[in-house]
Amino acid sequence: MPDPLTVVLLGQPVGKGRPRFAGHGHAYTDKKTRANEGYLKLAAAGEMRDREMFTTPVKLTVRAEFKIQPSWSKKKKNAAILGQLAHGSSPDIDNIIKQIGDAFNGLVWTDDRLVSALIASKVYSNQPKLVITVSAL
Repeated sequence: MPDPLTVVLLGQPVGKGRPRFAGHGHAYTDKKTRANEGYLKLAAAGEMRDREMFTTPVKLTVRAEFKIQPSWSKKKKNAAILGQLAHGSSPDIDNIIKQIGDAFNGLVWTDDRLVSALIASKVYSNQPKLVITVSAL
């Protein structure tokens, strides 16, 4: 069974954007989504090195850590750091997961259909980042 893989992408987490449509019903992915998927692929490729892709069911654990607003009161900042303040704004957690699934296809796993278990959270942090762990089931 392969060892768990952890990928960390520094910066504010971004969700997958909605498909855009050009003339004649042609759908395309917006620049921001394409760029972020590229960053995810680069981060994952750096961790994969000589590892084999996951080919059996996996558990995906995602922790999206968002920046604390500088304008918040000290009390609110402390509550955010202690996990007493839930992150309930954009992006939607399912859009973050969709983007990871697409970025990791053919690189970390053969297909995102292999994700059989999922643990995902959005929290506040002093260092915004996305922490993704993939482990074999």
